[in-house]
Amino acid sequence: DSAAAVSSPGYPARGWYPAGPRSTVLAALLANGVYRDPFRSTNQEKIPRADFEVPWWYRSDFTVEDTARRTSLDFSGVVSAADVYVNGRQVAKAADVTGAYTRHELDITSLVRSGTNTVAFRVRPNDPLDDLTMGWIDWIQPPPDQNMGLVRDVLVRRGGPVALRDAHVVTKLAVPSLATADLTVEARASNATDAPVTAEVGGSVDGTEFRTTVSLAAHETKT
Repeated sequence: DSAAAVSSPGYPARGWYPAGPRSTVLAALLANGVYRDPFRSTNQEKIPRADFEVPWWYRSDFTVEDTARRTSLDFSGVVSAADVYVNGRQVAKAADVTGAYTRHELDITSLVRSGTNTVAFRVRPNDPLDDLTMGWIDWIQPPPDQNMGLVRDVLVRRGGPVALRDAHVVTKLAVPSLATADLTVEARASNATDAPVTAEVGGSVDGTEFRTTVSLAAHETKT
């Protein structure tokens, strides 16, 4: 099947295996009873390594009601590379979506439609000797799929023209007395539109309110 068909709403995914979020390929196949318990006897050795020398698809539908709002695809934890598609269109290539620890946020506003939409990942085979990957190995044998899959959530974010990301609080203690602490709230504000925007950013910490105004040029990001 072509990538456009697989990543389009209404694709008949007959014969596909259900996979939960944060699931490697092997975990999904084990959950669906494809292989026998790999923790028993020599069952893991009997799992065909060739099954994981080819790409595997992950796909899911999501619903959008208001197409006037901006929509982005936010994900990380791809082990270890993937081509990404939305509604039949490729939005990122595996050459860019590579490395298990990289985070990606893709603006897909122009592709979403009212009603059912589809996102799909074509996950490439993982080679720990060549790829920036992750593993969970102590004394056990590495799994035959080399942990390939999606091991963190894939999020669909909806919002207005300005997005706030990576909000956090930096604490600076008075040393050595520890009598006081200065708290600094930081976040990135990004304007996703073609026009300048003035945004009011605010919040509260333990009942203390704070607020500031941020002027952003078109497609500008400020901390």
